[in-house]
Amino acid sequence: MNTFLVEKISRLSLIKPSKRFLLFLGLIVTFNYAYTYFIDFFFNVPDIVENGLENMSFPFKLILLILIAPLFETLVFQFAIIEIVKKISKNSIIAILMSALVFASTHFYDFYYVVSALIVGLLLAIFYLTYKNRTFAFFSVFFVHSINNLIVFIDNTFF
Repeated sequence: MNTFLVEKISRLSLIKPSKRFLLFLGLIVTFNYAYTYFIDFFFNVPDIVENGLENMSFPFKLILLILIAPLFETLVFQFAIIEIVKKISKNSIIAILMSALVFASTHFYDFYYVVSALIVGLLLAIFYLTYKNRTFAFFSVFFVHSINNLIVFIDNTFF
């Protein structure tokens, strides 16, 4: 199974980088909205994440969610964890799973949010591994994560 999944990830690397960027951005944003509306429709869960940020100023909240959090999370959860686990285990699938599990565990606002963060973490880890150049991989994942957070921020703030 590991070989099958690694082969599929390798095939993704054949997609032109700009199209791959848009593909993963689209997957993550679409998943976030579909999942959020599904959970809201069936379970009526309050927005716990926003409740934790309500006392922050608008500019600080924007910088935190669009720059600082994605930069730190990409550095730790995609770059560091994936590179270390791949070096130790030589197994990309274990690296993807470890990255996604740690990413999800730090987004423990409620059960539904952890599930969402796990899926997004899987997608970000897979996206990271589709690039041979680690610097390009880092910045590509950072920008996808930032744009996703910006879209969510705009939606939560203005709509």
